[in-house]
Amino acid sequence: MALSTFQEAGKTVMIFTGRPEAYRHHTQIWLLRHNIDVTIIMMRGANDYRKSEEVKLGHLTTMFNSIEEAKEQILVIFEDNDKVVQWWRDLGFRCWQVAPGGY
Repeated sequence: MALSTFQEAGKTVMIFTGRPEAYRHHTQIWLLRHNIDVTIIMMRGANDYRKSEEVKLGHLTTMFNSIEEAKEQILVIFEDNDKVVQWWRDLGFRCWQVAPGGY
């Protein structure tokens, strides 16, 4: 199932990324080139050296009141980092690994 299927169904597409805020413009250009319509992009702050899981948990708790609320609202998470895929799944989210990412 392609991401466009979710967009066509009127689902909100949010990106929680470990990429630094300094790369927002480049990220937005890449998304536009690939016809990915995103409502929210949350990026790693400057001088934030936490693990990706910690950054993404911070994004999640900014958007939702609790992990349980997030689980009720989020249909699926797309992720490429092997460790983060397992982390999402351990939290109880449906997470689809979109590419191998053993980093």
